Amino acid sequence: SSKNEAKYSLSNSYVVTVFDWRNSWVKPKMDSEIYLKYFQVLFDIGELYSRKLRKSIKEIKDDPYPVSFNEKVNAAKIGQMDRVKQFKKESKNGTFEIAITRWYDNVKAELTELDAFKQPPVKAGK
Repeated sequence: SSKNEAKYSLSNSYVVTVFDWRNSWVKPKMDSEIYLKYFQVLFDIGELYSRKLRKSIKEIKDDPYPVSFNEKVNAAKIGQMDRVKQFKKESKNGTFEIAITRWYDNVKAELTELDAFKQPPVKAGK
């Protein structure tokens, strides 16, 4: 049945947040603790929405009348993009330390709330 097919495809779903350290770099004028915190928040927002999506996938698996997987993925993408846009605006693209610190603390708290959906680190292939 199509319900079984949906559950089968969901069981093969894998959500991961990626940081490519080999291609990472920082402009010399941005090499400071506050900019590192700024970029950490950007990464953490990505991880937050990965965890939210993992939670949504579990809810789909547990729901006898699931919402479409694509709807959940699209909602996570839009949520993450909106959140990043708001962070960049409030932090003035990494120049307003008070906003960066507030976002850092808030996003870390949200991540903690979703610890059950944390993904163990994955080593990238060569």
